Amino acid sequence: MNSIVALPIIAAVPTIAPAIPPEADPIFGAIDGYRQALAACVPVDGDIPDALSDRLCNASRAVMRTRPVSPAGLAALTGWMRERADDMRDCSTWHSEDLCALAATIDDATRGMSGLKAWSPAAGRNEERSDPTFALIEEHRAAEIAFKEAVHVEFGYEKSGPEVDKMKPRSRGVYEREFEQLQASTEDAGDRMCDLVQQLVTTSPTTLAGTVALCTYLEPMFNDMEGSNLPDEVTVGDDEVGPQGAFAGTVAQSIKNILNRRTA
Repeated sequence: MNSIVALPIIAAVPTIAPAIPPEADPIFGAIDGYRQALAACVPVDGDIPDALSDRLCNASRAVMRTRPVSPAGLAALTGWMRERADDMRDCSTWHSEDLCALAATIDDATRGMSGLKAWSPAAGRNEERSDPTFALIEEHRAAEIAFKEAVHVEFGYEKSGPEVDKMKPRSRGVYEREFEQLQASTEDAGDRMCDLVQQLVTTSPTTLAGTVALCTYLEPMFNDMEGSNLPDEVTVGDDEVGPQGAFAGTVAQSIKNILNRRTA
């Protein structure tokens, strides 16, 4: 599909740099990963499991944030965007931050291949890459997926198992040990996720972009405290406080630090 879309684009755009083989363009791998994640969801009857849904969501975001380095790759990305836009006619499922990321990716790729000046200063982009907030957000996303998968496996094992009271002692012992191992894995995954929440709400972003990303990422969690697996308290210094209070203090300190650097 990618080659069909790319052929007329290659013919129409003047070559301003040595041709880049399609396999060297990262966008093709990102799109292929999305299509594999989408295909995994199709055969599922009824509700799609959280693990598959999260995989598809992460694959979609990966495409939006992968910058093509060739005209063929740019054509593949815009073709993918048109497909997704058709799907959105009936129901929009994109977050504003994802749409902005996709727009920036296409803009940067187009300008880069056209020899035009980048829209955002390179220094600003480098500064954002060094902001720990973005890495923490991605780590928490991965930890949340791992936790949901662990819960799914644990509950599935418990539900599919025979009645414990009717099991022979030896079989019961094996079943209980395996179930305890699954429970421990779920607990470890939950602890990892809570540790990352602790870091998210207490680590000051070093850029305005990081501050906005943190606010955008945590807002839906704060709106659904019971369903978002947030801890009741986090540690700030010697005190235990609610995650919302820690977050407010972190954002205030982040903005203060950024303003101080700009006026220094």
